[in-house]
Amino acid sequence: MLDVSTIARITGCNQGNVEEVWPLVVAALDKWGINTPMVQVAAIATIAVETPNFYPVSEKYNGTPEDYFGRLYWQNKDVAHRLGNLSQSDAIQYHGRGLIQITGRDNYELYGDLLEQPLDATPARALQPSVAAGILAAYFKRRGVADAANARDWKRVRIRVNGGLNGWTRFIQIVEALLPEAA
Repeated sequence: MLDVSTIARITGCNQGNVEEVWPLVVAALDKWGINTPMVQVAAIATIAVETPNFYPVSEKYNGTPEDYFGRLYWQNKDVAHRLGNLSQSDAIQYHGRGLIQITGRDNYELYGDLLEQPLDATPARALQPSVAAGILAAYFKRRGVADAANARDWKRVRIRVNGGLNGWTRFIQIVEALLPEAA
């Protein structure tokens, strides 16, 4: 396991947060049978890009939640359908949370079932570090992120998590700095 001081130094994240969250992530990766050095590298870089300081976050928005989340997750009916949102209130209630930003009614139900947590009834649980770590690991397993990491296909890792290459520059810089440490 990469040590927390190295992770904090390379990511520039708060060491106290890394000390709290990283062991939970490692335990979740173990539980899902995907704890390899390259998956650890992918997890660290992903968390550092997706959260401002290596701690679960709630998706930021501009304006009112109704306008912002409604526009992103309800007004575009293709997106609303893909996420399982049945109303604008679903778009607001099931906005992005965690170490990775799960969104939509279907994802909260799915990951809640997988982790035996009532995420659909209490979406804010996705902000609890242990739950957020479990979501990340389950997502990495189910979406092929772990396979991409083990193949060192870093662009595919980013695309599978984010849908594109948002945050790519920071992500690949962290990956490249972690690789010698993970060997």
